[in-house]
Order: sequence, then C-alpha cells, then structure tokens
Amino acid sequence: MKKRKTTVLIALESQGPSSRIAFTRSGVPFAWAAMVWHFRDGLHQIHVDFGALPACVNALVNSEREALRWFMANKSPTTAKNFHDRFLDFARFLEATEPAYVKELKPEHFLNYRTAIGRGHEHLLTSLRTFLKRWFDMRLPGVSAELNTLMKQIRISGGVRGRAVRQMDPLTGPLTHLEDEAFQSALNQAHAEGQLSRQDYLLIWLFRAIGYRPIQCAALKVRDLRMETLPGGVIQFCLMVPRAKQRGTIDIRRELKKRPLVSQLGRPLMDYANVVRDRYFALGEDGDDAPLFPPAKYKPATGLEKHMTGSAMSRLAGAALEKVHAVSERTGRPMHLFATRLRRTMATRASQEGYGALVIAELLDHSDTNNVAVYVEASSEISQRIDRATAHALAPLANAFLGRLIEDETESTRKGDPTSRILDLRIDQSGQCMGSCAQCSACSLKAPLACYTCPRFEPWLDGPHEKVLDYLLEERERIEAKDGARMCSINDRTILAVCKVIQLCREHGKESP
Repeated sequence: MKKRKTTVLIALESQGPSSRIAFTRSGVPFAWAAMVWHFRDGLHQIHVDFGALPACVNALVNSEREALRWFMANKSPTTAKNFHDRFLDFARFLEATEPAYVKELKPEHFLNYRTAIGRGHEHLLTSLRTFLKRWFDMRLPGVSAELNTLMKQIRISGGVRGRAVRQMDPLTGPLTHLEDEAFQSALNQAHAEGQLSRQDYLLIWLFRAIGYRPIQCAALKVRDLRMETLPGGVIQFCLMVPRAKQRGTIDIRRELKKRPLVSQLGRPLMDYANVVRDRYFALGEDGDDAPLFPPAKYKPATGLEKHMTGSAMSRLAGAALEKVHAVSERTGRPMHLFATRLRRTMATRASQEGYGALVIAELLDHSDTNNVAVYVEASSEISQRIDRATAHALAPLANAFLGRLIEDETESTRKGDPTSRILDLRIDQSGQCMGSCAQCSACSLKAPLACYTCPRFEPWLDGPHEKVLDYLLEERERIEAKDGARMCSINDRTILAVCKVIQLCREHGKESP
C-alpha cells in the first residue's frame, strides 16, 4: 500500500515547477500538484487532503486531481472541496468492500455504494455523479464508459426539503411563538449578566432579525451600516447585506441588499460599529472598510482576507448560542439553537404575519420562490389555544418565571421602599400588591404584566396572582375575537409565568405548618 502511494508522489514531483501552479475562478493561486491544497479564497478556507484517500484508489488520484482543478477554475473552491469530500467517502467504502486496488470505477461500485448509504442519504449521490460525469467528459482515466451510461440513466432521490419547517421539528424546526419569546428573553438576560459580549449579542440578534447566513455576516463591513434621516426628521437605520448563493457570482460583495433595522437594534449596532471603526483607525487602517464583526486576533490583510471566514463565523455564532439557556415548552429542555434555525424562525413568523412567497423569498435573499413554499404552508399552523388548564400544564416546562417568590415585603430586596411595590388597580381594585421590584434603576416596561417574566421580580406569597391570571385570560379572549389568533398570543408567556407563580404559592402553602 505504501509503495503504490509513493509511486503517485514520484509522478507528481516529475512535473515542471510552472505546471504546478493553478488558479481558482477568482484568481487565487494554489499548488495543484501538492498532496494537500490549503489556501484561502475570499471568505472560504479550503483544505483538500489527497493523502486522506485510501491506498486502494491510488491509481485514481491524478485523475481526481485534474477534475478538481477544473472545478476550482470554472466553478468554485467550495464546490471542488465538496466533490472531494464525496469522493473520499466513496473511496473509503471501496476500501472496505473491494479486495483489490481499483483502477477503474464501474457500475457495480456505484450501485453498491448507493445501497450502502441508504435511501435516506441517496441525495448525496447527486454531487458524486456530477463530479464523476465531469471526470469522464474530460477523458481522464478512471471512470468506465459503462458507469457513465448508468449515471445518465439512473434516477436519484432528492433530499426531503423543508421537513424541519413543515413538521415544526422541536429540535431543528422554527421556534414556536412561546419558544421565540423565551429565546429572546434568555438572550437579553445572558448579555445583561455578562455571559455574552456585545459583539456576540448583536450578532445573534441580527441572525434572528434578518435571518442572514453566517457567510453574509462575515462579509459585512462597517460602512454597510447606515443611518438615514427621513422626511420629518425620523432616523432610520439600515444594513447593506452582501448577497450569497447567487449563481455565477465570484465576489460576494458585488451586490448588496438594503435591509432596514428597528432602532432598538440599529442604534446599539451603530454604537458598536463606531467602536470597531475607531479601533481600525488607530491601527492605521480604513475604519470604514473594516469588517463589522472582526476576528478576535487582528492581522494586517487586504480585501476579504481581514474578515473571518464563513465557517469561523458559524463557529462563533454556535459558541455564542450555547450560552443562551432558553427552555422549550415543547420538550421541557434547553433549546437546540443554531443560525439556520433562527433563519427558519424569521421566515415562518413572516408567513404567519400574512406575507406571501415573494416577500419571504426577498427576506431570505432567494432569487426565486421555489424554496419558500414550505414557509407558506407552515403559516397554516394552528396556534395553540392557551386556557387555564393548558397554561398550568405548560408552566413547569416553559420556565417563564425568572424571579423569586417571597413571603412578603419584609423579604424583598428593597424592603421599605414604597416605589418597589407592584400593583395595578385595573386588576385588583383593593390595591393589593402583586410583589416587589428588586431593580433600583428606572424601568420602562409595563407593570405588572412585564414583571412576571422579569428576573428582578419578587412576587409576594399572598399577592392577587389568580386575579392577574383571570385578567390575562379575559384579555386574550377579547383580543382573539377582535384581531385573531396571532395577536392574542402576545401575552402567552406572561400567562405561563403567572401560572408558575400560582403553583409555587400553592406548593409553599402545602409545606407551611
């Protein structure tokens, strides 16, 4: 086995130095005759290791290399890397099933591999077939004419698109309304407690707000964030987002799409961008050309080389999302969070708000509506009806109440401070307090409804929590009759928090002598 691999290396070393340099479609040079292709092309770090191929396919290495070089020059490095990964898996299958070295790929090899990977993963054969057909068309040795004929005739099942969205998968599908609120609450809390840096916090909020892909985020520059003054003096923030996955595009920043941002997100993002700009100016660089989300370790570079790669941005987002401990009312466990799931959530919410396929395709940066039908279908999801019984059943799972139950005001953080008392005469005309607020600074949220989901809330054991629940349930029915099921769910998480407080009060009563 070692002798065969050594023979391949000698054949490669015999070529002239000038013939060993090839170029990607975007003009990046790489040593095509090396056993490892490792280079950066724009926002992609490319790593192709021919040494990882098993010895049984040594006779095919040169042909695979030539075919991959064609895809590097005519398509994209990421496409070539994907084809290599598919061929590597195919070769490992051959190593496990073939008693001798493979000098030519034949129909039985392809069909046996198809059976081995199973129907559920058959769509992976599409990439392998595309690669092997190009290999054959280039008249490179290694792919038999019989296999080429088979690949033209065989029908390969495609992957099931949109399954996670269509089935509202609790692990990978869009977040439900309650889950989304729990996620946003946990995100804000993680940042307030210092678990998330400002960069990570704003990054995740952008994923949730506009549903962009990690590679689009990696391509953002400081100058892409803009503040405009509209007629009447209204300030509007917008982000010029680089388009991704546009067929035939070499430069991801060739076309930018304007996305407006609400001021609650745009203003802190602008403050953050100014800090990044000043940091790069201090380093003697153009701060406006700096990446909006720069890598942790600075290195002098030009163009997109100074940006994080798309995969590095994915890892950064994944690590940040792991710090957001939001519990799902469907599973009773911490949510499985990743960038694509937030993207699915954004598109599903848009559909439920009544936006059509064209708008959703625009939001997702799709060039057509072929892949957005699943979100339109998801809008028919029946909103869960929250009544008293359902709310009490979901309350232990939702983890919506984040404060601490206290006996009375004497146990409160700000005992003796009358401004800490929470009450509402609309709910209880006797003026009985629901609890105390442990926060010393001013709060702009609406009490007492916003209090029950706040970690600074200290409900009293004898507070009128049942009356608060009655008020919220009646308000829900009123809104549903007037505005429909979508609008009435606005206070559902608060309802679950109130139910949890009631349950804690009952448990405390049972434990009392």
